[in-house]
Amino acid sequence: MDKANNNNNIKEDEILTELQSKVDTEAQQIVDKLKELASLIDSYTYVKAIGIGNSAFCANQLVYSLYSHNKFFDAVVDDVQFDYLSNCLTQDYLLIIFSVTGSSNTFSKLLKAAKNAGSKIVIISMNNDSPINHYADIQFILPSSISNLQNKIVLNQLDNRTTLYFFSEIISYYYGIYLEHK
Repeated sequence: MDKANNNNNIKEDEILTELQSKVDTEAQQIVDKLKELASLIDSYTYVKAIGIGNSAFCANQLVYSLYSHNKFFDAVVDDVQFDYLSNCLTQDYLLIIFSVTGSSNTFSKLLKAAKNAGSKIVIISMNNDSPINHYADIQFILPSSISNLQNKIVLNQLDNRTTLYFFSEIISYYYGIYLEHK
């Protein structure tokens, strides 16, 4: 019996070690992409943080957060702006798109124009299966934090856009680190 328990413990340790290795690898990949994004934000002539609806708050937060690093650019947060931006895109544009769902109806025209113009595209979403993901040069798929709350009359779930909002602060943090080591 002791030998069987010992074998189970060894297998559990191997599984945990392998799992930790995978988590560490994925975390390092995210850090590497954040460092790359920080470098792109610094090097591109035109940077646009893009979001529609509630995701517009996340785009605006990134713009606001980067003020503290003396980086000034615009948020593009409505359909009219999308249309005008689509008409002037070049390879000098970096588009950072915040979208919980990654709706193709919302972003398809803009993303097609951006790809055709040679613009760099970063998509930050919570939908790994979104049809817009194939446009991304860099992609961050964040975990969805929807959580149903029991026994609440007004608030039925926590809005998962808070994760996107927080991620805009993480981007700003990595941009600051990039500037310190530049």
